[in-house]
Amino acid sequence: MICLSSIKKAMPLLLISLFAVISCSEPKYAKETGYFENYLKQVFNKKISSSKEYYFIIPNSGCMGCRKSVLNFMLGKDFNSKCIGIISQPDDETINLITNKKNILVDEKGKIDRLNLQTANTVLIITENECILEIIPITVENVDKISQYLK
Repeated sequence: MICLSSIKKAMPLLLISLFAVISCSEPKYAKETGYFENYLKQVFNKKISSSKEYYFIIPNSGCMGCRKSVLNFMLGKDFNSKCIGIISQPDDETINLITNKKNILVDEKGKIDRLNLQTANTVLIITENECILEIIPITVENVDKISQYLK
C-alpha cells in the first residue's frame, strides 16, 4: 500500500519531470526555424522577431500566377509593417516595382530556393517569439485570400 507521505515526497520530482517533458517538446517547425534563422542572418543580417511577422516568399520558380498575385499584394495597401517580402532573383521589371519598398528584400543569389522550407512555390511563413508558427503554401486556390492570414 502506498502511503501519503511517500506521495508527498515524490510529488516535486513528478512535477519537475512533467515540466521537463512539456518544455522540451520540439515545436512543429523547429528545423525550419533554424534554417530560416540562419538564412535571414547570412543573406540580410536580420533575425526572426519576437513580435508576429508575416514573410511572403516568392521563389525563383513555381506558379507564375501565384508569384504575380503575391507581388501585387506586396505592392498594395494591405502589405503593412508586419509583412516582409522576400523575392528570389527578381527580373529588372520586378526590381523597378519594388525599389521604394523598405519591407521587400531581394535574395540576389536565390538562396531561399535551396532551403528546406517547403518553398517550392510561393509561401507565407508566419513567425512569432523567434519561431516559425506556420508555413502556408500559396496556391491558385488560396491566392485571393492572402490578407485573411494577417491576423
